[in-house]
Amino acid sequence: NCINLTSYLEIPPITTLIGDYAFFGCSGFQFFEGPEEAIYIGNYAFAECSNMEGDLILPSDLTYLGSGAFRNCSSLDGTIDLSQIEISGVFEETFRNCSSLEGDLFFPESILAIGANSFNGCTSISGDVTLTDYAAQSIGTDAFLGCSFDSLIVHPATISVDQGEYDY
Repeated sequence: NCINLTSYLEIPPITTLIGDYAFFGCSGFQFFEGPEEAIYIGNYAFAECSNMEGDLILPSDLTYLGSGAFRNCSSLDGTIDLSQIEISGVFEETFRNCSSLEGDLFFPESILAIGANSFNGCTSISGDVTLTDYAAQSIGTDAFLGCSFDSLIVHPATISVDQGEYDY
């Protein structure tokens, strides 16, 4: 229960695992400094943290980013950089309704799948969305629903594109 957590959340830099639902619904804190050595951020770990602000800087050694990890973090108002991480996929609802995230999205080769609704409702993502080389061999239903990006660049290696993900 983190109902009294306010203002700033600092997780020790040596933390390697942030478990499922670890900070679910902790809407009291505004600023978050993630651990530099985290390799695992669990399902819905920061979901519903609606007052969390700023850029979302993910650790370069991150290997797992769970479903709904940042769902409904509508005050995250900076950019998101996926280019340096080694996760194999962006799972269902990972960034759903993070409506203030902005900028370009670049998916490296390590990301093989973009799950259903993963960026659904990210209405401030503008610019280009680029899937490089063998990135995103599959894109789930409504993955980018409501996004307002300028272009979506999909590599020919993309094998499966589900219904609805380009309705923006």
